[in-house]
Amino acid sequence: MKKKKVIRIILSVVLISIAYCIYWLVDRFNTFEIYGQGTILTSDFKEEIPFEFRNGHIIIKAKVNSQTYPFIFDTGASNYIFTNQLSDQTFEKVGDIGTVDANGVKSTSDLIKVPSLQIGGVLFEDLTAQEQDFNFPCLADVAGIIGRNTLRHSVWQIDYQKKLIRIADDIKKLEIYSEKIPAHVNRYSFIIESSLYINDTTAIDFMIDTGSSSWIHTSTEVANKINPFSKVKYIGASGNSLGGYNTAKLEERMLAKSFRIGSHKLDSIPVSYGASRPNLLGNAILQNYVLTISWKDKGVWLDPVSDSEKESVETFGFYTKLKDKQALVSSVVDFEAEASGIRPGDLVIAYNEFDFSTINKDTYCTAIHAAQDSILLTVVNAENDTLHYTFGKENYYVKNIQ
Repeated sequence: MKKKKVIRIILSVVLISIAYCIYWLVDRFNTFEIYGQGTILTSDFKEEIPFEFRNGHIIIKAKVNSQTYPFIFDTGASNYIFTNQLSDQTFEKVGDIGTVDANGVKSTSDLIKVPSLQIGGVLFEDLTAQEQDFNFPCLADVAGIIGRNTLRHSVWQIDYQKKLIRIADDIKKLEIYSEKIPAHVNRYSFIIESSLYINDTTAIDFMIDTGSSSWIHTSTEVANKINPFSKVKYIGASGNSLGGYNTAKLEERMLAKSFRIGSHKLDSIPVSYGASRPNLLGNAILQNYVLTISWKDKGVWLDPVSDSEKESVETFGFYTKLKDKQALVSSVVDFEAEASGIRPGDLVIAYNEFDFSTINKDTYCTAIHAAQDSILLTVVNAENDTLHYTFGKENYYVKNIQ
């Protein structure tokens, strides 16, 4: 009797687990069906849209329900509406969805319906977007993200030098001078990826991510396959994404010797990596090309720009963040932290000639983006000691070669 009772209990647990899995799969399928909703109403078009390149992000103007707002143009994200910026509008909730940001942070957002979105003269209808309260520190006016579940409907060409985006309904309407790099498109999330060859032999799929201001992000597993010139460790972590600031205690970077995407060689490229990082190619690389992306044609085209200014690998060796009206140190190169005594979490009270003791967003953003060769940082640490240290702009990868 006891044996039969145990068997019945086990069978009940198994059947309940199977039923839950089926429910979960059906729910996720329905969610992705909602996620992919939306249509493009305009046909037979080619348009040019000016953009602003700010803090490593592409900012374009778009109309939501006939009102104009600035948006981040992001091939690596889905549509987002930042409700703290669009408080004058209301949207219908149609579901919810879980996401993982560039720092590996997981979150769940409401899915809402956007009845009308217009970019230039191109009109989209009944798109879905994730709803979230968010403020990028130095992009306080941004109302949201135009992402891949909108971008998949058209062909997009980003000319970083001319600060123009060209939109067309057909790839043949755009001037392209390079060969097609085949891309993989996820049928549910619309993530678009191309193969990046590590050391010219190992192919790994990387997302083409115009929402990332960095060079390359990847996982520790992939990073272990890369042949580096040198590595650098940061105590703490830099970087802001949809999930907020990266809260890692240690951030690792390397200067990689060689990559290839299509026929394009990429040498001496900085790589940030961590345990849960997705594979991303960001704007620091992409801005050296006229980038064309077509979800329909499953292709990416990179036309090199001969007079482009390549992003420098030199940095000041530290990063800050703005939190609760205070500027804090978020990360410091390990050997500079040892020399300076400055640590993540220290309160910044002066940044060169800028007084940070009573900080606001405008002062903070003006200070950190001011042209300078060195920075005198004054902080108050956890022991209430005041520390001063000058950080020079250097190539820390070279400095760290043993």
